[in-house]
Amino acid sequence: MITERNDFQPIESFGAEPPEREPGLARSGLRLVRADKGVRVELLLARHGAPSRARRPPAVWLAPGEWLRWQVNYRMSWPVIEGGRWEYKQDTLNIAVGPADPELFFGEPTRHIDERGFLR
Repeated sequence: MITERNDFQPIESFGAEPPEREPGLARSGLRLVRADKGVRVELLLARHGAPSRARRPPAVWLAPGEWLRWQVNYRMSWPVIEGGRWEYKQDTLNIAVGPADPELFFGEPTRHIDERGFLR
């Protein structure tokens, strides 16, 4: 896993524990399930925030050598007690199955899911 928070330094995501039990993945809202045919990728979103997403894309199966870009954005409001502020966030998940050069993610993905919505 590579995040801005850790200055984009790669961290191995699959360890001894099943991927969905890995602490970093659980906090990120990402569920990965390994199988013979590849990896099932599911992005779990918080129930609060906008835009409303009553219908969401299903999980995606990726075979070895394939990669996925999943984009999603949010707008959250905080209670008046906390200043009544708005917070905007956009996440872009790039995930490849198998060994991959990070330069791969500058190209076109095998699969692309765009859940970005209008945020006023």
